Amino acid sequence: MYKNRFKGSYYEMGLAYGRMLKRAGFVPRFVQPGSVLKNAEAGGMRFCPDCGTPLETRQFEHRQRRFCPRCGQIHYEQLKVGVDALVEQEGRLLLLQRSGEPFKRCWNLPAGYAEADEDPTETAVRETREETGLQVEVDSLVDVYFFADDPRGNGILIVYKCHIVGGELTASSEGTRPTFIASEQIPAELAGGGHDQAILAWQKRAGTGRNVG
Repeated sequence: MYKNRFKGSYYEMGLAYGRMLKRAGFVPRFVQPGSVLKNAEAGGMRFCPDCGTPLETRQFEHRQRRFCPRCGQIHYEQLKVGVDALVEQEGRLLLLQRSGEPFKRCWNLPAGYAEADEDPTETAVRETREETGLQVEVDSLVDVYFFADDPRGNGILIVYKCHIVGGELTASSEGTRPTFIASEQIPAELAGGGHDQAILAWQKRAGTGRNVG
């Protein structure tokens, strides 16, 4: 839906992904033992999704991976893909308080996981509408953050700057108290899953007068 509007958007996403890997201390091809991927492996699948056989753990490509002894498939753990909408109004940032676990009662941006057949920009628009009642359009890619603190699994959080085109601000079952908050009033209780990184980065930019996008 939005692909044609952003010339070079995938190139920009690649650059942002590279910055995220550098912040996380990643190196190409190999990951050091005891790295931040430990959390994802601990919650890995137990049965082969193709044949239902209990999976074994074997060494492949310098990593412990889940392997099906019946069909010979190696099952690679994949990062979850979350998408944030960074929405501003008169210099304030839209945040909402989570109503459920994980990170219950912590503050986060309008966000959610991208569907397998969904462009991440569409995820930002959909989740903002579902969680806040606001209709937004995507302006630009802000950044990509890696997270390893979500009990549901490790992942990346893609953050898009958006602007409001309609709707009415309202609470939802997923988040309460949707509020535009000034940079100096950002709550201390911020959700993980990359939200804290994105919000604090926005706060830092707001304090220096830098614009996003």
